Amino acid sequence: MQKSESTSSRVVLSTPDPNWIKKFLNEKRRIQSIQKLDLAVEHIGSTSIPNLDAKPIIDMLVGNSTAAELDPALRALVSLGYTLEGRRNDNQHSWLSYPSPEKRRFIIHLVVKDDDEWIRRIGFRNFLRSHPETAAEYKELKLELAKKYPDDLSMYTHGKARFVTNVLTTASITVGK
Repeated sequence: MQKSESTSSRVVLSTPDPNWIKKFLNEKRRIQSIQKLDLAVEHIGSTSIPNLDAKPIIDMLVGNSTAAELDPALRALVSLGYTLEGRRNDNQHSWLSYPSPEKRRFIIHLVVKDDDEWIRRIGFRNFLRSHPETAAEYKELKLELAKKYPDDLSMYTHGKARFVTNVLTTASITVGK
């Protein structure tokens, strides 16, 4: 399976858009229409948090029951037009984009449902949804980083890491086997 190198590195944040949830729900239906795969699909990332500025790209967490089901799910997502951008954790976490890495409208993080990556991402989303003051702090950080690193998505993302770790600690979200 081909892995793509992303050339989309520009950081442009948009004000919250009520259509983000509609776009997610439509894409969720498309993904869950894949025959013979029972995929859980969650809306994550900044577009899933009320009142949060975000890159206008819908992030989704897609999970299935076992690691053995990851490769069939990956092949099915590629058949829907997604491009594999990378894999890590012994191929237990793949990320894909649609329609292409250069023109992302959707990003999927494919993992085993309820594994560490699932717990972290859902926990972070749920904490921000239920703590608007923390979400507001995150928004300010994102705006500051977007201004500081408008052409460096990697540095923008790296700049958010400590905040995410602090939220996970505050929320008592621990993982590890």
